[in-house]
Amino acid sequence: MAAQHLARYPEADARALELNNRVRHAATSVKAAFSRYLTTLGVNSSARFGVLQRLHLAEAGWLTQLELARRLSVTGGAITYLIDSLEDEGLVTRSAHPVDRRMTCVRLTDKGRELCSRIVPESVQFSQLLCREFSDEEIVQFNDLLRRLHGQADRLFTLDQ
Repeated sequence: MAAQHLARYPEADARALELNNRVRHAATSVKAAFSRYLTTLGVNSSARFGVLQRLHLAEAGWLTQLELARRLSVTGGAITYLIDSLEDEGLVTRSAHPVDRRMTCVRLTDKGRELCSRIVPESVQFSQLLCREFSDEEIVQFNDLLRRLHGQADRLFTLDQ
């Protein structure tokens, strides 16, 4: 793809084009592999896993719907839909915030905690399998590079623009 761009736009930076394409394709591949992995664990979407994982790891044992939406970078409507489906399955419950009753708290049920005690450690295993071809030093360097790329992307195009 970079070669096709360069043929039409010779002033383009070939290395930047290749990096952009590789990052986007790698992200797509990792997301698809993780989705397939989650299916083997009985979770049918990475968004649902994201909610369950964040609740499982929440220090207070609960998060507000707003905080879940922020942490998952989804809209209020999307988080409501996700929580509705998890609540229908008996995995989460909602209640009024203890201090600000305008906010809704979401917490895992016993069934949700039982599921998370199995699937969250399995997700850690996925990360280890994904990175087994890299040395510890390469993982540190790769994380640093991706953090910088992420920051640059955020600075270039924010939701406010």
